[in-house]
Amino acid sequence: MPENQSRLNAIRVRFLDRLSGQRSTLERLAGIEGANDEILDIAHKIAGIAGSLGFPALSAAASEVEMLLVNERPQTLRGAQQLEQLMHQIDAAREN
Repeated sequence: MPENQSRLNAIRVRFLDRLSGQRSTLERLAGIEGANDEILDIAHKIAGIAGSLGFPALSAAASEVEMLLVNERPQTLRGAQQLEQLMHQIDAAREN
């Protein structure tokens, strides 16, 4: 395996390992008023990194959460379809 591919695989593994913690954090913050900035930060990072590492569906789901927070500014994300889709995509990425 070429060295660049090996490095990319190592980055992907670290990213997938961190997703578990990020998922837990998102679940915890979803029902807390005033947590949208933190959720937005996490979703933004996931969207950018996931797209770069070959997880387009995960990137798109995180972008949808970003857009919801920016455009609609809900008090919380409890029950938001966009958040549920992001959680589903995190689970799918970690299973592969």
